[in-house]
Amino acid sequence: MVVNKGAGTIFNERRLGIVRCLTNNNGECAIKNIAERFGVTERTIRYDLDVINSFLMKKDIPIYLIIKDGSIIIESDIYNRLESLEAIKDLNL
Repeated sequence: MVVNKGAGTIFNERRLGIVRCLTNNNGECAIKNIAERFGVTERTIRYDLDVINSFLMKKDIPIYLIIKDGSIIIESDIYNRLESLEAIKDLNL
């Protein structure tokens, strides 16, 4: 299923799942858990992060999702983590 809410066809169910996982878990999610949940490889999740990061950059949202110790975390120079989570939630994906 592809979702189209201002994001074009960038956000499918899996990518929305990644964003929701981050917003529901204080900005950190284990890649392994997400991959298992959606039945894909961890490499697929890493590819999804590239797509999500490109989308955020095009929206001029200074947030970058990185991988650290097997988890996806929010990194941002301008916002603290809570403000970063709110910026993602404000996208209404």
